[in-house]
Amino acid sequence: MRIAVLRLVKWFTLAALVYVLFVTLQLTFFHHVTTSTSHTVSSNHNHHGLKESTTQLENEQSTLNKDETIKSGDSLFHDVQTLLLFIGYPRSGSTLLGSILDAHPNIVIANEYNVFAQWKNYTFKQKQNRDYLFNQLWRNSKLESKKLQRASTKNFFFSYHVPGTWQGRYEGSIKIIGDKKGTSTTRHIINSLTPSRYNHFKDVQNAIQIPVKFIHLVRNPFDNIATMTLRAGDPGLRKKAERNNLQFNNPILLRRQMRTYFKLVDQNVELREKFGENVLDVHYTSFIRQPKMWLKTICDFLEVFCSEDYLNKCVKIIFPKETYTRRYIVWPDSFKAKVEEKIKQVEFLNGLSFEIT
Repeated sequence: MRIAVLRLVKWFTLAALVYVLFVTLQLTFFHHVTTSTSHTVSSNHNHHGLKESTTQLENEQSTLNKDETIKSGDSLFHDVQTLLLFIGYPRSGSTLLGSILDAHPNIVIANEYNVFAQWKNYTFKQKQNRDYLFNQLWRNSKLESKKLQRASTKNFFFSYHVPGTWQGRYEGSIKIIGDKKGTSTTRHIINSLTPSRYNHFKDVQNAIQIPVKFIHLVRNPFDNIATMTLRAGDPGLRKKAERNNLQFNNPILLRRQMRTYFKLVDQNVELREKFGENVLDVHYTSFIRQPKMWLKTICDFLEVFCSEDYLNKCVKIIFPKETYTRRYIVWPDSFKAKVEEKIKQVEFLNGLSFEIT
């Protein structure tokens, strides 16, 4: 009997110990789970906060991009009717004319964006959306008017700011958008028209689905070549020559610039033949002397209205007289004769000469 009682007490004690151990383990487990859960929730909350912040930034950027795209497609570029490109030669006065056209309330002209060079680097998706290209031109125009050559607050060798006009802005709608990058545009289009090369010009045409027009700015070849030579010799040489009435004598460099110019002339002859009435020749000397007449002609060519207020404001920044850089170069007779021969051969150069009239 006594043995049975002892066994019973032993079993109860063992059961109690097991129960205490079970309760202790359960409480420990519960505390661990609760703490872990608390840490997990806290961690998830912090991670969610970081993710939310990052997502918010991404959404804001996405919204900005989307808004720009919507704005571009629905309003900003909806009325664009023509892409305008400059073709021509270095040092021909195109920066002046491009800046004046950008001052028109319905015209946006970028300054040396270089459409075809940039186009090569566009993604497939960007090439499918004409607004992407137009937006790049628009942004360039705004930047030029705020910080660069068309800005009112910056000092450059020449000022291309037209006070009281629409440089970097527009009124109502943009009807003409384009780029002033004459030499590069001529070369890229000629290369695109070569059968063995990829046709980037056709790519752009297919993407924008509007007419392309060209301004071919023509300056006296002697001044073109002279300025090209001075700039190739030293960036500050032109200023020095004008200030001190000096002549630069470097037949090797002069010959090289003549060849470059002659090749560009031949290429622009080809472009004029191909695009016909979509190319407007603008003669720089005549433009300087009769700016209102030429601006009206250009506006008619682009089919936009040209107000008297716009004309009056633009003519104020046009140089009072043309700069004849040909005077700052020593011209061997044989070189002069070659240029004169080219003038006789090319229709849009006919009548120009070395003599200053």
